Amino acid sequence: MSRRYALFAVLGFALTLCGAARAQQALTLHKTWTLPGAPFREGYIFVDGFHIRYVEAGKGPAIISLPGSAGLEMSIAKDELSKRFHVIELEPPGWGYSLELTRSMTQKELAGILADAIQQLGIPRYTLIGTSLGGTNALWIAVEHPDRVQALVFESAVTFMRPEDAAQTPDETQQIQKALTEGWLDQTKALPGLPMPTNGAKPWQTNEYYAELMRRRFRTSKHLATDPAETKELSDRAHDLKVPAVAMVGTEDEIMHTSVGDSWKAHMPDVQFIVVPGGTQDLQNTAPDVFIATVTKFVRAEMKR
Repeated sequence: MSRRYALFAVLGFALTLCGAARAQQALTLHKTWTLPGAPFREGYIFVDGFHIRYVEAGKGPAIISLPGSAGLEMSIAKDELSKRFHVIELEPPGWGYSLELTRSMTQKELAGILADAIQQLGIPRYTLIGTSLGGTNALWIAVEHPDRVQALVFESAVTFMRPEDAAQTPDETQQIQKALTEGWLDQTKALPGLPMPTNGAKPWQTNEYYAELMRRRFRTSKHLATDPAETKELSDRAHDLKVPAVAMVGTEDEIMHTSVGDSWKAHMPDVQFIVVPGGTQDLQNTAPDVFIATVTKFVRAEMKR
């Protein structure tokens, strides 16, 4: 994925819900809505010089969730999955509310740290869920440690998104570039002219909430490095990866068109590609029933092998 489209992914993913107590306190939300994340407890572990934030809930086979560029996020789907599985979500260094990085890091580097964190948590084998930009982190872990990864689930992952798959219009591209040049990371600045996604399944997504998510994604983009050699390496290794994988994309995805399925099949011929009718980038909250059923069926099928 080019740096341009990686940037689009970082800037455009104003889509899902942050569930830890600190994140909830940072946002002013309508009290009438019950936010996802109640079953989860928050914790930290020290790995490779970083304090890694995580949340976990449930018992049973392990599912490790790697979030998109806004960092650790809770969802309707994860709440339900925690009734059937041991669900853990890890926040990569410098993403979300983690301490800001002092240098740029590639996603291969981030994946190595996350893999070490999972080992430190005592999870020897697991299913990985990679959401949006987190899909690349998940894939790196799988190609580096295929013996640890039982299955891969990609939710609206931008890993193999091509220019022709992008859903942004030229006007939206200009708005993104304008926001960057004006230094929108300043918390006092108003939300630039980017349209706020609306969906009845997410009544908590107010303008203020959306602005906070976007600021976190801008922050992540500051230290996200790309390396063409690593991009090629990941593509080459993914093609021969034997870990079972499923990739899901919604028909209402704000970032990419479902044509990205062709790219997934080209890079990972054995991947199961699923189009989710009505789903946005945030499938876990806008199409939770489909997401839960797909993940549950996929994980249980792989456990029987």
